[in-house]
Amino acid sequence: YNLCPFCKPVHFLLKVEKIPHQEVHLDLANKEHLTPEYKAINPYQKVPAIIDGSYILYESNTLMRYLCNSYSVSHHWYPKDPKERGQIDLFFEWFAVNIWNVLKYPMVRARYIQDTTKQQALEVTNNALKELNEILGRHKFVTNNKNVNIADLALIFHLAGLLKYPLDLNAFPNLEKYVNRIYETEPRLKDDVEKYLLQVKELREKKKDVKEKLVIMKQERLQKPKL
Repeated sequence: YNLCPFCKPVHFLLKVEKIPHQEVHLDLANKEHLTPEYKAINPYQKVPAIIDGSYILYESNTLMRYLCNSYSVSHHWYPKDPKERGQIDLFFEWFAVNIWNVLKYPMVRARYIQDTTKQQALEVTNNALKELNEILGRHKFVTNNKNVNIADLALIFHLAGLLKYPLDLNAFPNLEKYVNRIYETEPRLKDDVEKYLLQVKELREKKKDVKEKLVIMKQERLQKPKL
């Protein structure tokens, strides 16, 4: 849960707007999201999800809009003006279709996806990043020049993580510029993102150490003389 970039935007909005809530952490590594109990909450068995009284809802971008519509939050997150909202909703349509294309290459390299070659995945990722680079070149933030909104929350955890990845992003200069603008404008968000990235890094290093130990143990077994 703490390491899910789809959960983090919802959690940040709940935290900064002081919306009363109780957190329930699921250990995704131990597949707690695949239990029958959680399936009754979200039939797709993905995180995040919320239970508001007897009302159940899931999908992170939908959750943020619901929170903005249901609770007293700062106007800039999801402005009442239909045109401003339209731009946020339009980006969410792009995001729903393309975020997995943005992440395709890292997912293939990490072997979460195995039915695509690295070269194919790189082409998919670069095409999506080309579109995103163009989007981020239009305004200071995702949809406007005034304030950070929930469209930025949806993107920043994914994009900041991608900038740390060993990927040639020289053809997409607006990505890093955008992240820096977000950090300058909303220091609380910068703190949250950097904490998240540190946790991800620590988890990767832990997994790497375990893998290296397993390799050493296997080598030792192979070298052990048979009696």
